[in-house]
Amino acid sequence: MRLYLIRHGKAVTAEIVMPDSERPLVAEGRKQVMRLAQRLQGLAIRWKLIQTSPFVRARETAAILREAGLAPKAEPVAELAPAGELTDWLPALTQWRDAKSGDLAAIGHFPNLAHWAESLAFGEARGRLVLKAAGVIALEIPQSGALLGNCELFWLSSPALLP
Repeated sequence: MRLYLIRHGKAVTAEIVMPDSERPLVAEGRKQVMRLAQRLQGLAIRWKLIQTSPFVRARETAAILREAGLAPKAEPVAELAPAGELTDWLPALTQWRDAKSGDLAAIGHFPNLAHWAESLAFGEARGRLVLKAAGVIALEIPQSGALLGNCELFWLSSPALLP
């Protein structure tokens, strides 16, 4: 099973007076996500499900990817919000893996997703990975056993590298 951790596209800046959870994607962010969707389609990547932070910018990112045919559905998951913890999401990820449900995308925020990828691959967050807006970190999940420190990081991509 493969897990794709995706940061939402570029959003309205935090300086704008509105709740953080309500900040939408800007036009550039939508374009970033559409380019990402085209690239993923070209690589024949498909997911069984997109899990997304309940924040507007993440839900909009998920909608663009779903509408591009990369997954049949998207569902909000509270643990993917900026205050979410990997340890709270890990049981659901393990259950998904054990049910052999297929590849999964999770859309969230930086630095959470980068720290989660480091913990899954190296056993601890090291603060070394950077995940740009509309960037992807992909991990190969082991077929059994513990996830922390046992996943293989095989892809880290910035939207600047997309055609």
